[in-house]
Amino acid sequence: MSKRAHFLQNKITIIKALESGSHTISELVYTYKVAKRAIYNWVYRYEKYGVDGLKESTTCSFQYTHLGFKRRIDEAQMTQSMSRVGRCIDNSPMESFWGSLKSEKYYLEKYKTFEELSAAIDEYIYFYNHERYQKRLNGLSPLEFRAKAA
Repeated sequence: MSKRAHFLQNKITIIKALESGSHTISELVYTYKVAKRAIYNWVYRYEKYGVDGLKESTTCSFQYTHLGFKRRIDEAQMTQSMSRVGRCIDNSPMESFWGSLKSEKYYLEKYKTFEELSAAIDEYIYFYNHERYQKRLNGLSPLEFRAKAA
């Protein structure tokens, strides 16, 4: 059995154990040495897309190749830009940004309306670009780093 197939089987085993109530999330995190957030993500993708949502080749681009997403892009007359299939590393800067936004803003608060959430995201984007100092940018915000480089 390939490493990828083995990992897919582990995901399914973890989800089934959680669904059956035979193990707690903490037990699964400890046993399989995976993050709690990853397990919740797998459960969500499994419930929404079935086993296909758990496959490695689809985890980074599945939602962006989904017909419903493509239809919305076409309706909005937008051009989709996407790296090579299965090459999540090509999109790592944006994945890192969205991960930061979710952990620093979204998961910390409850939003009652879409407008509240939208305003919070706009506020965070401004903060991220202008005020959030980053070690990898020599202690500068992204805009300060860019200005200094130019």
